[in-house]
Amino acid sequence: MPACSECSGIDVDQTDLTKSTDDPSHGCSFAMASSTTPVDDVKPQPHPHALFSLIPYENNRGAQMIIEQNRHLVSVIPNFHDVHDRRQVMYGINVGFFIGNRSRGTLASIGRNGDIVTPTPPSAWPGASKWARVSRIQCSFEVHPNANVVLLYDRSSRGDTDLTGVNARSFVLGRVPRRVVIGYGINDRFAFRDVEFQIVWHSPKIHVGEQMTLREDHPRLTHTVDEVPTIAATRRATRIHTPAPAGSRVELRYTLVKKLGQGMSGQVWKVVDIDSGDILAVKRIRRPDEGGPEYERLKREVETMPKLSHPNIVEFISTQRSEWPGQDVPPGANENASYLEIFMLPKEGNIRQLKQAGRLGDGTDQVHTDRLLHDGLKGLDYLASLNVKHRDVKPENILWTVTDQGATVFQFADFGLCNTQSLAVTFAGSRVYMAPEVLTGNGEV
Repeated sequence: MPACSECSGIDVDQTDLTKSTDDPSHGCSFAMASSTTPVDDVKPQPHPHALFSLIPYENNRGAQMIIEQNRHLVSVIPNFHDVHDRRQVMYGINVGFFIGNRSRGTLASIGRNGDIVTPTPPSAWPGASKWARVSRIQCSFEVHPNANVVLLYDRSSRGDTDLTGVNARSFVLGRVPRRVVIGYGINDRFAFRDVEFQIVWHSPKIHVGEQMTLREDHPRLTHTVDEVPTIAATRRATRIHTPAPAGSRVELRYTLVKKLGQGMSGQVWKVVDIDSGDILAVKRIRRPDEGGPEYERLKREVETMPKLSHPNIVEFISTQRSEWPGQDVPPGANENASYLEIFMLPKEGNIRQLKQAGRLGDGTDQVHTDRLLHDGLKGLDYLASLNVKHRDVKPENILWTVTDQGATVFQFADFGLCNTQSLAVTFAGSRVYMAPEVLTGNGEV
């Protein structure tokens, strides 16, 4: 519950959702009570490799007891104050790659047998039964293996870990595994039993991916259940004019990272899937009135993209209609309007940007033009084999990315003007990139 406007959203680069609050000029205050831990028992500053700390929320005695049980991980949290007494020192449990001998992707676990241990009071102690119902591993903080964002996993036997607060995007009922992305400005409070913690981020300068590669996996503790899919992912095709049957649609929840582009029909944003941690690109288009030319263009794009599968065609993930409930609203968007969202895998950029940066050519440090020609012809040949014409090939609609092997791949995007060969007889495309026979009307469009 940030107290200043700077904290109201996520301001991140790439996948970093860990905007630091250790800046003395930040000056946020939280309605939290300090722990009763003695100052001579704890470190005066957070661990240098701590990503975030867990602070008891609003005099939460259960959270304070966990702090007292894990003093070796506790430090003073600078620049945070009790709103009732700004002289009161704040304490929290530091969480980062330095904790324990866990799997490479696990930052810390909480529970009776966790890295952060919950108390085991005598049975006669008031409230002891609640602590006994805490799972051996109640929850854990883990790093996405590819996106390098942090997720909170509910690993309790009763499924009673939950997110709290005004910016909570809690676990989806019935979705397995129970996990959500946490970050600065989203999901920064969580609770289980009578325990409630505030998450305070520290160190955006720590490169999560590099830290992961330096850790040695403990073979017995490595999590494998949800990291490698056992079946191919299915594409969720959506018709613009036909809503999915009730109960069959799985909403893709996300939070904005940064704007990638702006076009005549909408915006493209880099986003994080809250439920998986995957990094995606979403094209957000205001839904046009049915029957008009814009509606027909959008309908063709939505119906064509799920049918395409080729290395030189941008990968389609899914589409969904959105009226913004539960989602971030981009600047300038009409919250009362209906939008269509097309999800794809993110790319490095388009070839216009490559050319402007001086990176498209035949030099040793450039992306070679023969690769562009090769990939472009393969992509167009694939579309022709399906009797599809793109009709808007231009630098802005040819994206590029780098594979895990370091190779550059070019892909066609934006299929709003595409059509079958028999129907592609209207004047369409960007005039400056049209073939002369199309401009003069003497050739087939």
